[in-house]
Order: sequence, then C-alpha cells, then structure tokens
Amino acid sequence: AGGAAVVDLLQRACAAADSDVTAWREQVAELATDAYERSWEQLHCGSWKSIASVWRQAFGFAGVLQKPRLVLYEEQGVDFPVRRLAMPSLEEFRRDVMQRNSPVIITDAMEFWPALGRAGGAGRSWKDLQYLRRVAGWRTVPIEVRLCRIPALARDIITPDYCTVPRIENDEDEDIAVNAWFGPGGTVSPLHFDPKDNLLCQVVGAKYLRLYAPEESDKLYPVEGLLSNTSQVQVEAPDEERFPDFHGAAYLECVLKEGEMLYIPPGYWHYVKSLDTSFSVSFWWT
Repeated sequence: AGGAAVVDLLQRACAAADSDVTAWREQVAELATDAYERSWEQLHCGSWKSIASVWRQAFGFAGVLQKPRLVLYEEQGVDFPVRRLAMPSLEEFRRDVMQRNSPVIITDAMEFWPALGRAGGAGRSWKDLQYLRRVAGWRTVPIEVRLCRIPALARDIITPDYCTVPRIENDEDEDIAVNAWFGPGGTVSPLHFDPKDNLLCQVVGAKYLRLYAPEESDKLYPVEGLLSNTSQVQVEAPDEERFPDFHGAAYLECVLKEGEMLYIPPGYWHYVKSLDTSFSVSFWWT
C-alpha cells in the first residue's frame, strides 16, 4: 500500500509538471516532497540490502521532480555563519570546540589527504573519474557506504586526530565509524541529528548545511516513532501552516568547501544539500 501511494504521488506530480507552467511549480513541489519523504523513510528503516530497489528508484524520481524548487537556492547565501578555526591543537579542539558544544569549520587539516590530490596524492584524487573507475568502478554500492568495503579508497583518507579526543575524560575508546557519501548536485539529507560526535570532511565539491541546537527541537517538529531524530519540515520550503514555530528556530549555516571539515556536536540538528557533485567522508565517535 505504501509503495502504491508513492507511485500515485509521482504520477500526479508528473501530470502537474505537464500542465500550466504558471501554476505547476507549487503543486509539483508538494507532491514530489511527499513522495521523497515517504521513500526516504523506507530507505532508512533497515539494512539497504533488505530494501526493495523500487524505493531507491522512487527516491531518485522524487528528487528529480524537486529540481525546480532546488534551482531557487543555487546561489546559496549565508546569514548566520558557523565559526571557523585554522587547524586547532587537540587541546584547543577539546576546550574551545567540544566543551562549548558548538559547530565549527576546521580548515587546513586535510592538506595531506591523497583523496584531495595534494601533497603526495597525485593520481589518487577523488575528482579523477578514471581513478575512481579503476579502484571501485566494479562495485555496486549504496549512496552511503562504509569505506572499509573499498580498501583502495580508504587508503586515500586520513582519520583526523580530533576523533581521538573523548567527550568524557577516561571514557573507554570505541571504534570510529567512517562513512563516505557521494552524489550529484541537489542531493539533500533532511533535517536530522546523530547521537555521536561527527566530523564531516569535504573532499570534492561543496555542501550547504544548516544547523540547529538541541534546544530548538520543539520548533523542528520531529517525526513520531522510529525516525524521531528526523524533522518533518522541508527546511528550504517549510509549510508555515503545519509548522508555524519553525521560522522562530535559531540556526547557524555554512557552505562547506573542499579541504574543510565541519564538527557537528551530538544531538545537533543538521540539514545538508550538495551544491554540486560531492564526495564527503564522515567520522563518528564518542
């Protein structure tokens, strides 16, 4: 029943797109957004291997139908910028970043990553499609993938020393979870939060991020049930009637560029949109 409903939404969105140009944009955006949200929920309810491929196809079609709305935001401005630090020491990171529980962009800390094709990384740049085809072109992978599954690419990155800084002194060490994210411009991750410390490292392209402190949660309308760490609100096209308090939520924002890493504290809500073809790596730890 859920799949049939999404197919119906996509068919109606396509029909609207073929109708009067002056009236279709809002209707297409509404229908496509509904299909996008339902597909996204299905894709995040279990292991990607157990999810029918039709949900991935529906998610992709819905994303394409949202494109006219995304075009409105290609020139992304930043009104409430995230603080920036140039490669702080580990003690500065612990004291001035983690203990303050605030997002920070860290610059100059990825210079020796082979994936960026800099210092010693010639021929291993992730911008080089021939290189990617050679080391990973034979694999079929989800948009989010553990880098341990592609050892050749895992060797192109360096786990930041900041990931060794514990949130609690004398806390037991846990494994650092490393995930790679790739996709075309316009790819969106809905507003959500993660329970662990997070370093998002931008390797290729740029991403726009908007971040809300945990204290703003009541204004972000979390989904009820299993996806309670996800907001119901479409950040850049909010429904003001359904979510009247959303515009009152304070936030920070940034455009994360190649060679920069963004620290996201646990519980901090974040919305992510790729501004062009993008390759990122996330490090999660506690």
